Amino acid sequence: MLISIIIPAHGGIDDTRACLQAVSEQTEPDLEILLVDNGSRDGSHRLDEEFPAIRVLRQGRNLGFAGGVNQGLRAARGELIVVLNNDSMPAPRMLERMREALDSDSRIAMCAPVSNRVKGSAQIDVGEIGETRAGRQQIEDLLDEEERERLQDRSNLSGLCLMFRSRLVQKIGLFDERFGAGNFEDDDYSLRCRLLGRRLVIVRNAFLHHRGGRTFHALGIDYAASLRLREARFFEKWEKSPVGRSIQAERERNTLLAGEEAELALQEQPDWIDAQLHIARAAMHRGDFAKAAESLHRFLAISSQHGEAQLLLASCRLAMGLEMEGRELFIHCLEYSHVDPREHAAGLYAFSRALLARDCSQEAMRHLGLAAEIQPENGAIHNLLALAQLECGMRSQALAELQRASDLGDEQARANLLALSSS
Repeated sequence: MLISIIIPAHGGIDDTRACLQAVSEQTEPDLEILLVDNGSRDGSHRLDEEFPAIRVLRQGRNLGFAGGVNQGLRAARGELIVVLNNDSMPAPRMLERMREALDSDSRIAMCAPVSNRVKGSAQIDVGEIGETRAGRQQIEDLLDEEERERLQDRSNLSGLCLMFRSRLVQKIGLFDERFGAGNFEDDDYSLRCRLLGRRLVIVRNAFLHHRGGRTFHALGIDYAASLRLREARFFEKWEKSPVGRSIQAERERNTLLAGEEAELALQEQPDWIDAQLHIARAAMHRGDFAKAAESLHRFLAISSQHGEAQLLLASCRLAMGLEMEGRELFIHCLEYSHVDPREHAAGLYAFSRALLARDCSQEAMRHLGLAAEIQPENGAIHNLLALAQLECGMRSQALAELQRASDLGDEQARANLLALSSS
């Protein structure tokens, strides 16, 4: 099966050379390597002299990341497409493992590897070991032991490295070039996949070393400012749709509004799978665990390896009186699914709320203590921990936790602290 690898590059010839060398060492035999030279002035367009197997698509100017990718997509002949940053170096079996993941379920629209430097859930703490081929092989072997063939469902993936079938482009189109040099074109493309009800997964045993931010630095671009600008463009594009409003509300931690907008979004986009997660969170916030469980079941029917959704469903089961089922699902998720620290803390919080409702204060206190270690800046966790401590007769510890939560800006904690101090 031919895999077309699209590598947009603007300058950075040494990074591109290292990337091409690592790509040439992949275990996948049938590769088409397309270097999209985005108006470089460092001789990048002549790299085909060093790597005869590549095809250079020379552009007269810098088209930005999305523009460069689109030129590659128009020229690609492969059944599978890989979009790859030029300042990255894949471990020897990265492409093989990503292909196997994509082939494992026809509902998977795109997959991505883990990396030392990437946004979100795909980041792993391995430092700069992957700078050498031996280091990348070492990381790959370690992931074999720790992650096996584990996939992790996400709502969006980083454009650092993406693999998808060429027919996906026929369904959702090219990358949106309004995002310029880069950032949020990947969020946009991910959302368009999710609107079709398709899976996005991180392949936890596929590794990509990323040098990181080299093009932005070379161009003298303020990365943080650029990120804010691209984020604003993303929401400008989607603000007229309840889909965009739901995502924005969730980012602002307005759970109830996110759920309301998601309900509206389903009328326009009935296949948008993430709507079910927004609705479930809102239903749990209102205490409607039956409705939350129904939405979570729909969500997990597609995104089966989504850690947060599994933990939330376990909490719903417990709150609904299905204690054994809830506990088994909770333990199974932590043992067999990859759960991010933020999701782990959120799951512990939700599960502890259900435990407190069933007068299991000691157990809730244990879980909340761990959640507070994972997210020490989360006032809501400290507030609930204080309530569990009160149930266990630990008044002085509860006062300290409430003060901590109040200092973190939790309004409920302030009200509880005032009530407890005056009693």
